[in-house]
Amino acid sequence: MIRRVYCSIVLPFQTRKRVEKLQRRLLKITKTKQTHNPPHISIRTSFYTDQLEEYIKALKSFAKNCRPFSLKTTGHAVFAKRCLVLKVNKPDSLKQLEKELILLSEPYCSKRPRISGEKLRYFKKYGNPLYLKKYGDPFIFEFYNPHITLIYDLGDKQKEVTSLLNREKPVFSFKVDHITVVEKTNKYRIIKHIAFR
Repeated sequence: MIRRVYCSIVLPFQTRKRVEKLQRRLLKITKTKQTHNPPHISIRTSFYTDQLEEYIKALKSFAKNCRPFSLKTTGHAVFAKRCLVLKVNKPDSLKQLEKELILLSEPYCSKRPRISGEKLRYFKKYGNPLYLKKYGDPFIFEFYNPHITLIYDLGDKQKEVTSLLNREKPVFSFKVDHITVVEKTNKYRIIKHIAFR
């Protein structure tokens, strides 16, 4: 069976609860709905695979050689004039994890999600078109911008929301000691947390 999956860093419980509390406050301002996925940092963009069990075995083997590291939010940004995110620092340990997971995932990718319209134009303008063609994602390697998405569509509330964040300057620090494989359908479903050694 072909399934659409991606790899992410799901925030630790206490940090996740604090981020979710901030999200709820922002959602009251924007009056938009949030998706059902937990706050996370995407590492490997979604792709389709018919080899999920083999992929998870490869990830487990890979994770045995990973060491825990720490991350911290470094402010906020708005992508594509509508998507509000918390920026995350990018230490060498995260860069290496992202690069290795992309390369490890490639043999298990049976097809990529179709990208068109405004999203495709944005990807080509701000990312690397060669990476888009080869890996299905233009924002990888040196273009990788780790972040935690807070709001997917700010509507006309960007100024109000960013003013609140500028005043409060929320900072979240957390330890990364596992990766998570998530299935993306009309909802998000965690398939497996894979701990580092």
